[in-house]
Amino acid sequence: MSDPQVPAQRTPAEHRFVAVVGVDGSAASYDALLWAMRTAYQNSWALEIVTVWPMHAPVVVHGVAGHFCEPRWNAARTQARTVAEALARVESVPTYSVRLENGSVRDLLLSAAEGASVLVLGTDEPDPGAGEGAVGTRLTAEVRLRAGCPVVLVPHDAMVPALVTPNR
Repeated sequence: MSDPQVPAQRTPAEHRFVAVVGVDGSAASYDALLWAMRTAYQNSWALEIVTVWPMHAPVVVHGVAGHFCEPRWNAARTQARTVAEALARVESVPTYSVRLENGSVRDLLLSAAEGASVLVLGTDEPDPGAGEGAVGTRLTAEVRLRAGCPVVLVPHDAMVPALVTPNR
């Protein structure tokens, strides 16, 4: 069984500004992807779409070359479906690439943020700015506090995201 295919990527040539968006198939991450695609196109940013597997479980599974890996397959299928649905809804497509990574979601998002100009995450919290300074148990709160770049939290069904800069 081959991996699901993401629609053709528009590979970046040279971009000074790179936005990274995390996608896990949730409604909030889909909204974040739509916002990131539209904003990236309007501002001539490159967009990197990152999906981590296993998506909603501790990292105990690693891929073995030549062997089928269900957690990787599910993440690839989710990523492909989410990107295809978002591409169908945007008016213009930005330059983008996709990454499918194995590991801890927190660690890989923080790693992606190191090379990014901005990190875009979806959230189902009603007020993504609530509890400023408090280190909650939520992934978005921890990433927001530790990211090496500004973080944009896009609440599910919200029209305007909240820009949250790292605490330094």
